[in-house]
Amino acid sequence: MSTVPISEYVNVSIALAPTPQGLAGFGSLLMLSPEAASGTNPISKTERVRQYSSMSAVATDFPTGAINAAATAYYAQQPKPIYFLVGLVADTATGASAKSSDLPTLATLQAIDAGGFTMSIDGTVCAISAIDLTAATSLEDVATAVETKLAAIKVGTTVSVEAQKFIVRSPTTGATSTITVASADADGLAAAMFLTAAELVQGTAPESVSMALSACEDATTSFYGVCLDAKYDDVEGEILGASDWVQARTKTFFNTTSDSAVLANDNETTVAGLIDRKENSRTLSVYAPQAGTYAGASVAGRAFTVNFEGTNTTITLMYKKLPTIPVARLSSSQNAKLQEINCNVFLDVGGNSFFAESKMAGGTFFDVVHGTDWLQNRIETDVFNLLYQSTTKVPYTDVGIGMIVQKVEQGLRQGVTNGLIAPGNTTDGTYLELGYKIDYIPVSDVSSADKGNRIYRGITFTAVGAGAIHKVVITGSFSE
Repeated sequence: MSTVPISEYVNVSIALAPTPQGLAGFGSLLMLSPEAASGTNPISKTERVRQYSSMSAVATDFPTGAINAAATAYYAQQPKPIYFLVGLVADTATGASAKSSDLPTLATLQAIDAGGFTMSIDGTVCAISAIDLTAATSLEDVATAVETKLAAIKVGTTVSVEAQKFIVRSPTTGATSTITVASADADGLAAAMFLTAAELVQGTAPESVSMALSACEDATTSFYGVCLDAKYDDVEGEILGASDWVQARTKTFFNTTSDSAVLANDNETTVAGLIDRKENSRTLSVYAPQAGTYAGASVAGRAFTVNFEGTNTTITLMYKKLPTIPVARLSSSQNAKLQEINCNVFLDVGGNSFFAESKMAGGTFFDVVHGTDWLQNRIETDVFNLLYQSTTKVPYTDVGIGMIVQKVEQGLRQGVTNGLIAPGNTTDGTYLELGYKIDYIPVSDVSSADKGNRIYRGITFTAVGAGAIHKVVITGSFSE
């Protein structure tokens, strides 16, 4: 029995609105290590990065070693951060290999009495022949016979059986380690070994840290902080490379140094000193007397608990604890030398331990870099979503400009709410009661070229950072 559909009388249409762009994460640390290729669940070059949200999850894949140690320092913080990413740096040269494309059978190979083929190994053409396999009793016997012939031409070449497949390996490693599939098949040997369409892996040179970071960034952009395996601590080329890589991005680098030379008069020549001389304002160096403690990861763990969308949630890293990190016991002069190169330390002061001074290379405090990165992203995202989610358009009128200004102010107001921005004086002495000021030009003052190209450049704002009190000087008098 047919009926009249209700939609003839009441019709509802729902269109899916564009999904808004989410805010970037400013609370996730990438730990880069060659150990990512080991553990109970290794990370491959194809995967490159894996994300975790708890210490137990990290420990399942990496129960011991550098990654476990860095994660332990990171998650020991209170309150606890959430996201910890592990990235692979392939810092060991690899060799070329050719693996059977299918499972060979011994019976087929035993029928060959004058086998041979040609394959190129490291650029050397290896043409082998006269291989008699009629007496072979195993695949290993076949591998030995072929290896003997290949090694006679290219010394060091090996042939083995793994998981019932033949693997021919180059004797060298690095970018010049190469191999081809087998051709010029004699008596069906190459086909029987499934080497005519072999699975090829070419050799690779060792990756630098900066190369690996780029590969990790290609895999995911969801990390804001970077720390390295302790094997790279104070390795000048790798640390400077990582620092320069981060400096070119909206990210931060937590560098740990155990070089006691940072306490000496000529500390400008240390890795931390060189970073400071370059004024790489996105690198925070931490001196830890004991090597392999991952003090930088611990600092990141505290820094990345900040919720910028909350109320009074911004922090300074000064005076914070670094759980699991040994306290440095320094003299005043040694601490002063660290401060000269903006190198931080978890130190003992009068029997109390805390992190000091929380400065990036060049002297900017970490919370300033962290906060301004968030503010930039918040305003960018809010304005983008205004344009992107409009079902019609944002008109090039004073009304449309006002809509954009409203989104800019929205981010600035949240900066006041979370404690990043506060009433105060600008650098020119102007007092801002709200903590910020927005200026914009009306559409009548916009150039015809910009309006024709649909570009509006007329908004500027000034904001005053709330800052933080780190030291106090009090002068008084007392009369009896």
